[in-house]
Formats: sequence, structure tokens, C-alpha cells
Amino acid sequence: MLTIDRHLKTILPEAFRAHCQVMNVNHGELILGFDNAAIATRVQLLSTELLRELHNQKEFEKIVAMRCRVQTAFIK
Repeated sequence: MLTIDRHLKTILPEAFRAHCQVMNVNHGELILGFDNAAIATRVQLLSTELLRELHNQKEFEKIVAMRCRVQTAFIK
């Protein structure tokens, strides 16, 4: 998951990077945690574009969906 987290932060808009953390990958679904509901919503709206960018890396081709959740407890 650390590899996905690092790569995702290179394709997320810069203003969102510090607010996001990969929580899990489950059955092809990438689950992201955010410390801010507005940013989570904006990233969810960008999910199609972000998935397309992730698929440029062969190791992430099996990720077919993205879910954004607000999880304030674990974000630094």
C-alpha cells in the first residue's frame, strides 16, 4: 500500500496530497482516507481521471474503483 500511496500523491492535485492516505485495497477497490470531507468529495469527483493515471503503471491495473472516506483520526 505504501507504493500506491506514494504514486497517488504524485498524481493528486498538490493541495490535496497532505489530506489523503491510502487505507486499503479490497477486491480492486482503492479506499482512501481524508481528513476533510470537502477534499474527499472533490477527489471522488476526480476518481475516473485518477484511475486512468494509476493504470499507466502496470502494477495498478487491477484497481478498478476508488472510494473516498473521511477518517480524521489517522491523518497526520
